[in-house]
Amino acid sequence: MKTAIVIFMLLAAPIGCASDPNKKLREAKVEEAEAARQQREEAIDKTKDQKVEGIEKRTDLSKDQAEALPEGSEQRAKAQADVTAERQIFEVQSQAKLQKMNARLEEARRKLQVAGPRVPTAIHDRLNIATKQSASVASDLGHLPQVTTERWTDERKRIEGRLAELESLVDEVASQADSNSP
Repeated sequence: MKTAIVIFMLLAAPIGCASDPNKKLREAKVEEAEAARQQREEAIDKTKDQKVEGIEKRTDLSKDQAEALPEGSEQRAKAQADVTAERQIFEVQSQAKLQKMNARLEEARRKLQVAGPRVPTAIHDRLNIATKQSASVASDLGHLPQVTTERWTDERKRIEGRLAELESLVDEVASQADSNSP
């Protein structure tokens, strides 16, 4: 009896070792996906900060140049510079937020690929929906510069709402990808 157990353990040991490298490979791929997302998010933040700083410098320059104008024109030019800066900063921040969500979606996609066929189809469907919504929001952001002043506040609220809705969906997909990854 003891001999049978020893033989079984000797035969089973290579099987256990053979699956271990595959698990390590899957874990390494998951870690790689996480690191790629983190690097991408850091680059997005850096680019966003540089763009916002550039906008603020241009705004300050515009305001300085406005001081040479007559009083009424000066106030109008300064107010226009502030409005333009606010719109541009909102656009830059929204694009950065969307890019970060896209990075998370890409990470989720990679994790689901590593997990393989054991992932329920519904999770892939949610990922595809999030990807399509992301593209739609990106299109909306692309049209922001053409939005009239009268429609700006409503359009901003609409985009903020769409970003919040997309973020919720991305959180759901990322959570499901995490729970299904090795």
